Amino acid sequence: MKKNVNTFLSVIYWIFIVITALIFFPLYLITYLLTFGFDERRIIAHHFTRFWALFYLYINPWIEFVIEGLEKIDKRKTYIVICNHQSMLDIFILYLLPLNFRWISKIEIFRIPIVGLVMKLNKYIPLERGNKESISKMYSCAEDSLRDGVSIIIFPEGTRSEDGKLKKFKEGAFHLSYKTGKNILLVIIDKAYTILPKNSIFFEKRNNIKVRIIDEMPAIRDINNINNMINIVEEIYKREIEKMRKEE
Repeated sequence: MKKNVNTFLSVIYWIFIVITALIFFPLYLITYLLTFGFDERRIIAHHFTRFWALFYLYINPWIEFVIEGLEKIDKRKTYIVICNHQSMLDIFILYLLPLNFRWISKIEIFRIPIVGLVMKLNKYIPLERGNKESISKMYSCAEDSLRDGVSIIIFPEGTRSEDGKLKKFKEGAFHLSYKTGKNILLVIIDKAYTILPKNSIFFEKRNNIKVRIIDEMPAIRDINNINNMINIVEEIYKREIEKMRKEE
C-alpha cells in the first residue's frame, strides 16, 4: 500500500515540476536577456537556476538533509568540485553549495527540453563519453571556466551507484587539476540512492540525506602522481562514507 502511495505521489511531484517549469523558464529567460550584455560568466543566470533547483529540493516531501562543512568553502576561490553520485537528487543537493559553478554533464542531459537549453545558456559543459573530440572540448571549456573564476562540478564515478557503493573514479577531474593548478574540493552525498534509486522516477521512502564537505585537496603538480592521488581520494571517500553511516 505504501509503495502505491509513493508511486502516486511521485507522479504528482514530477507533474508539478513540469507545470512549474513552464512558469520558471520564462522568468529565467527574462533574467538571462536582461543580464546577457554584462554578465558574460552567467553568474546571475546560474543563481536563478540555483533558486529554481532548491525550490524543488525544499518542497520534496521525501527529503530531509543535513549538510556539514560549509565553513570549509572559501567563496573567493575557484574549485574543481568532485562528488560521489548516487541519485538524480544529487544534482538538486549540490545547488546548496554557495559557489558559482558549471556542471560537466553527459550530452544526453542537454537534449532534455527546457533543461538542456538552460544548461547551454548557463555555459554548462557537455561531454559525450567515448568521443575524443568531445573530451578535448570539455577540457578546453572547463579550463576556460576555471580561468574565468567559475568552479566546475564533476561526478568522477561517471555514473550513479545502484547500491550506494563507491565506483572507481575516472581521471578527468584530476587531469583538470594538473592542467589548471586548481584545488579539488571533496564533497560526499549519502543516502540519496535510498530515496530515488538509479533508473527510477519513483521515490521509494523518506530519508535523511547527509552531505559532507570533507576538505580541499591541493592541486596536482605531478602528472605521474595522478593514479596514486585517485587511489588516496577513493580511500578517503570510502572511509568517510563508512563513518557517516556509523554516526546514524
